[in-house]
Parts: sequence; C-alpha cells; structure tokens
Amino acid sequence: MAALILEGFEAFLHEFRDVSDGARDRFASGDWEAVQAAAERRIQVYVTNREQVCRFIQEAWQEADWRAARSEFKGLIASHDYAPQAATFYNGVYRAIHPGHSTAGAPMFYDVDPVTETEPDESLTLRQQDTHLARAVENLLLETELSEFLSSPADDAGLIAKRLESEIPLLRSHPISLLETLKPVFYRNKGAYLIGRLVVEGHIFPLAIAFVRCSDGSIRTHAVLWGENKLSIVFSFTRSYFMLRSGNPSRIVGYLQSLLPAKHRWELYTSIGFYKHGKTEFVRGYQAQLKCSDDSFHIAEGIKGQVMTVFTLDSYQTVFKVIKDRFPATKSVSRQDVLAAYRLVKSHDRVGRMADTQEFINFELPRDRFEPDLLEELQKVASGTVAVNGDMVHFAHLYTERLMVPLNIYVRQCSDFQLQQVLTDYGYAIKDLAAANIFPGDMLLKNFGVTRHGRVVFYDYDEICYLTEVNFRDIPKEESGSHAAEAWFDVGEYDVFPQEFATFLFPDDRLRGMFSQHHADLFTCEGWQRIQKMIEDQILSDVFPYSARDRLAEIL
Repeated sequence: MAALILEGFEAFLHEFRDVSDGARDRFASGDWEAVQAAAERRIQVYVTNREQVCRFIQEAWQEADWRAARSEFKGLIASHDYAPQAATFYNGVYRAIHPGHSTAGAPMFYDVDPVTETEPDESLTLRQQDTHLARAVENLLLETELSEFLSSPADDAGLIAKRLESEIPLLRSHPISLLETLKPVFYRNKGAYLIGRLVVEGHIFPLAIAFVRCSDGSIRTHAVLWGENKLSIVFSFTRSYFMLRSGNPSRIVGYLQSLLPAKHRWELYTSIGFYKHGKTEFVRGYQAQLKCSDDSFHIAEGIKGQVMTVFTLDSYQTVFKVIKDRFPATKSVSRQDVLAAYRLVKSHDRVGRMADTQEFINFELPRDRFEPDLLEELQKVASGTVAVNGDMVHFAHLYTERLMVPLNIYVRQCSDFQLQQVLTDYGYAIKDLAAANIFPGDMLLKNFGVTRHGRVVFYDYDEICYLTEVNFRDIPKEESGSHAAEAWFDVGEYDVFPQEFATFLFPDDRLRGMFSQHHADLFTCEGWQRIQKMIEDQILSDVFPYSARDRLAEIL
C-alpha cells in the first residue's frame, strides 16, 4: 500500500513537472492560450492522481494497517528530493479515505518541513562577482535559460544597471560584492522573472528582473524590482501560481524566505504551484500560532455576508469563511454555485485582483478559542457544516483567505489622499477583473479589501461569472402612460445596466465624484462592451505586478 501511494505521488509529480517544464517554450512562443490551459491543468493533476490511488486502495484492501503503511512510506521517502510533498500526498490519501475522522492521533505525517539553508549551493543559483554592475548583469543574463531568446542582453544590462544605480545610493560609491539569482526562471501568464539578490558592502537587496515577449517575438527585460516590498507584491496571494522548469521546492522556498521573511512558508509553497503542501504548512503554522498566542476567533469586521459567515484570528492575519445553510431569497445562487465559483477563481488568472483561497474538508479548531457570539452564530446559520465535538469545533467544509481591511471600512478611516488613491485603484481592480473575463457581480465596496500595500482586491465570489456571459444594456426609456410601480421592460438573467452603478455603488456624492474622475466609463455600456470585444478578439491584457515607473522602457 505504501508503494502504491508513492507510485501515485510520482505520477502526480511527473505530470506537475511536465506541465511546468513547458513554461519556457510557451513564454518564448507567446502561446498565451496554452499558458492559461497549462495553469488550469496543473491545478487538477494532484486531485486526479490522489483519487486514482484512493480507488485502488479501497478496492484492494478492505481493512488496512495504516500505521504500518505510514512507517513503510517514511522509509521509502527518506532520501526523496520531494519527501515533504510526498508526505502531504500520503496525508491527502488517508484523509480522503477516512472522511470525517479527526486528525488528532491519526496515522499521518505531522513533522515540520525542515527549513532549508538560506545559503544555497551552486547547483541552485547563478552567481556573478564582477564588481562592474552592468557587466555582471549581462553575464548573468547570458547564463539564464532564456539567454538564447534575448535580443539585446547588453542593452538590457545597461538599462538595469543604470536604474539600480539611480535608485540605490550605495551603488554609486561602492562596487557590488555579489549578484545572485535562482537558476529557475519564474513564469506566470505573460511575464517571466529572475529572482535573487544584490549584495553591496554587506547590505542585501532582494531583486527581481522581469522579462516580456515583445510584439516582434523578441524577449527583453521589462522591469527591475528591488527591495522586500516590491518583491513581496510579485509573490502576492492575489496572483496566479508560478511555473518553474526545475528545482527542489523545499530549497527554493527556503531561499525565497531569506528574501521575504514576512511571507509564510505556506504562501511561498503555494506561489510556486505546490498549493496542497501549502495547506499542510498553513495548518502547521496556525497550530504553532495557537500555542504562542491567546487571542480568540471572532466574527470578522465589516458587513455580514448573506452567503458566508466570516471569522478571523487577528494574530495569524487569516479569515475563515463558512458557507451558510440557507441564503436569503434575494440571492439566486445555490451552495453548488458558490463552490463552483471558488473553483473557478482557483484556476483562473487572478491578475492581482482576486484573493487566493485554501479549501479545507473536515477542519478542526479548539473550542476554547472561540468567542461565544461567534460560536452561537456558526451553530445558528451553518449547523449543517459546523459541529461542536467535545473540546473541538469541527468544520465539514471551509475556506481560508488572507486578512484584509474591507474597502467600505477603509474609506471611512483613511486620509483624503489615501481615499483618492484607493477609489482610483478600486476602479482599476474592476477593470483588471473584466480584462481577465471576470464580472464580479456584486461590486459593492464591502466585497473588496485593501492589502497592506494599499492595493484593492476582490474577495466575495458567490456571484461572479464570465464577463462574456453578461448582456450590458441601457435602461429603456419609460413608455408613456406606464405606471412607476410597474416594470416597463423585461430583464434577462444576465442583463446588467451600468447606468445604475453610479448610485448603487456610491450613495455618497463625494465618493462618486472622486471615482468618476478616472472611471466614469464603468457607468456606461460602451465601456464594458469595449472590454468584451477585446476578450472576444483574444487580446490578453498585460497585468504585471509592478507599476509603469518600474519599467525600464516601453518596449512592447
């Protein structure tokens, strides 16, 4: 049985790497449709292989000694490069075969994934110690897996060096000590990134060099980003997962965490596509947090949702979302619709505007850490999902998501300058989602959050649909002789009237005026139909995790 589970994991890993290994060629050829298809396929390979293993086990062993199997499996993966991920696969198989069983004392793997040394060996990195920055950058570019596709490495190196020297004063008076990047290039959508660090006089500057494919088919460097904050945005929880052609995930994550210490290990595993192992790390992280904290789970701030009950543990910056048993009549969605919407977001391009979620089945939290009003609320509205079992609260199903400040609360607390910025970004968030063929449905401010970087992100998915399914209409003029209380025109299921958005989204005249300065087109059919036409013409928008001022040149 242990050998069978390992065989299933190896099959998953083979497919996972097969999809990932094609990232360079898809990027170099500009096959963006294949890029999106590959991202969706890779999401599914874990579940497909796990389900196959579960079927084989249930057919072959009516009763199994899982403790013996775990011991045997531990020996089989002792020297495996992907041992932590293999253990996660084993746990997934066990839990799928034993739905509803408590994990406490279960014959599973609980050991913490060992933290990799932050100084990786030469097999993982490219290193340049030439003290001349431009020359060091050029030599680095010529060593990358994209080198054969770069049209102007010397010119690009000069632009990168000039930008870094203009922004990092230390470089003007001291030579570099080390320029280092991970060997694997990080591919995502229409971008590719070298990730590493620049060392000057003992000071470490996290670094990312971004590449794009130009309209003439050449590949050029598009931006250079330095500093933890900018690199953190590249690895944001609002972005799709990276594709890497090779590299041991535990060592990659160990290196990334040395650059981004504020990121949890689970976030970094998830960002490189090992989202199931990211869940394993998440569970270990919150369990450790419970041991070293005493704050309680409480109902999240903001307006209560009609579909979800949302609660949080402030010290872990995470929200937990539970689908309610019943929805009000004003909601035309079912539980299955909600589940499908969250699955869509998982595999779709999130363009930096939709929060990633982790889905858990049979999840448990300690009862004594719940505030009474939260426990009462859960038992009242989600009794079909939530049950108190002794000293634990058992959730048959829930989602976790990164904690953000609800936009409707943020606009009441921020300065006038921040208000103008966040309302402008709110409009761009809607447009970015639309460009990715996502219509949010309910676009009220309460359904968006603000990250620690001040970026507006959508997080309420129960009414989303593809933008191309929506029929944007002008409100017909009222027929003479009709009565105000009577509808004078028919409304289809997917009919939407943008003229209503202005007052629906912004009862406050001041906020509406500030928003309209940049996004009045969202109150017209023409604005939305223009985006629909781009999607129908298969024009994939460029939504990169950096601003125009970070770009080296407009080379697209």
